[in-house]
Amino acid sequence: MVKEDDKLSRVGHYGSQSSSQSSSQSDDQSNNQSNSSNSCNNLSNNQSNTTNNSEANLENKVSAGAKTSPYTEQAALLQRKNKRQSLCRTWILVLIALSSIITYLCWGGIPKNSFVFNMRWHSVVAIILTGAAIGASSMVFQAIVNNRIITPSILGLDSLYVLIQTCIVFVAGAEKLTDMNQTVLFLISLAVMLVFSFLLFKIMLRRSNHNVFFILLLSIVFGTLFSSFNTFMGTLLDPGEFLAVQSIGYASFQAINTQVLTVSAIFLGVTFVLIWRCSKYLDVIALGKDTAVNLGIDYYRLTWRLLFLVVICVAVSTALVGPVTFLGLLVMNLILQYIPSFRYRLLIPACIFLSIAVLVLGQILVQRLFSFTTTISIIINFLGGCYFIFLLIRQQRKW
Repeated sequence: MVKEDDKLSRVGHYGSQSSSQSSSQSDDQSNNQSNSSNSCNNLSNNQSNTTNNSEANLENKVSAGAKTSPYTEQAALLQRKNKRQSLCRTWILVLIALSSIITYLCWGGIPKNSFVFNMRWHSVVAIILTGAAIGASSMVFQAIVNNRIITPSILGLDSLYVLIQTCIVFVAGAEKLTDMNQTVLFLISLAVMLVFSFLLFKIMLRRSNHNVFFILLLSIVFGTLFSSFNTFMGTLLDPGEFLAVQSIGYASFQAINTQVLTVSAIFLGVTFVLIWRCSKYLDVIALGKDTAVNLGIDYYRLTWRLLFLVVICVAVSTALVGPVTFLGLLVMNLILQYIPSFRYRLLIPACIFLSIAVLVLGQILVQRLFSFTTTISIIINFLGGCYFIFLLIRQQRKW
């Protein structure tokens, strides 16, 4: 019995030892797990802190790099420099235009005869309106078609204007043309040119799938057709009427009617306001159709609106003084080479002032050097034609 009690006591002792050992092992395991979880938490906190610090350092580096990048600073300096140069050169053109106008008005001293001064003043106003119309329309047209050689004269309005005058002479005679009220004649010519352009754009707009170059090609065809009709009708006239028709085809700034100037100023004033409101979109339109559409510009609606404003400018200037074909080509390319900017709110005024200066200086040459033996359109077309050939040769070398 004593032995059995000893065995039982030994078994109980060993059981208590094993239970204590197992409890101690479980406590150790729980402590180890808690330590491992704490170490994991510390590791995750350290990783989050390091990532946050790295992101903050990266943002600071990027912001510091953006502020101190030499390329960004160089681009900003170049942009400011080009803007200053563009403004300075535009003001130089303003001074040239004003000095040429003053020279034309006061050539040989201020005229004491009020009739002479009024005639010169009317010529200056006509030159200002014509130069502004041709300069603005040429620059806007260049932004639409993105081509330095194509000008608004390609629309065929010059040939249509001459054809209108030829039809009047053919039906009513040259005396009827000279006796007709100049304001009525101006409005008739302007209305016919605007209606023709409106119908051409509206009819061919859907058929051409908004293709500007198709409309330009069609305008060239119509311009050739109008010239052919004009030549055919000229052969049916007597020599006196034929000379009257031939003189219509050249621009003249003499004997301008004040009523015509008033109507032209009203038309062009409204047109210039609309062009100036749309000029902020020309910088995007000049980048091309795809880029303009991707940047959110309603390309088709805005393009046809601007194109119709160009037609109004060309029609008013042509009906006012006659066709001046190469003036837009000449001044537009000179401005694009002279003004180091692509902002059309700077290019359009510069082109206007250069057009005015060229027309005034050309009129001085016609009156003082050639003594009215030639016209200003012949001089400008000669200079513009030579410059056009130069552009073609230079472009061919690039090809």
